[in-house]
Amino acid sequence: MTTKFKKNRKKRGHISAGHGRIGKHQKHPGGRGNTGVGMRHFHKLRIKLYCPIVNIDKLWSMVPPAVGAPSEGDFQAERQAMEEMKFWA
Repeated sequence: MTTKFKKNRKKRGHISAGHGRIGKHQKHPGGRGNTGVGMRHFHKLRIKLYCPIVNIDKLWSMVPPAVGAPSEGDFQAERQAMEEMKFWA
């Protein structure tokens, strides 16, 4: 059969040629820009993404009073507390 009689002839140059877009290999599966066809996240729980910002100046207000804040000149304890906060963050 010659090319002009083939069913796909009229669809040349059109993106999916009548075979649909779903399930095809694409160069950019998530799309580009604001296409909104990215990966889906089923049952997204926002609590897993919760990460509060802590002001360093107010850091000792989070420590229980029984532990107590270090004295003004005790920089070693403060540095150790900072390292522990980095470890747990």
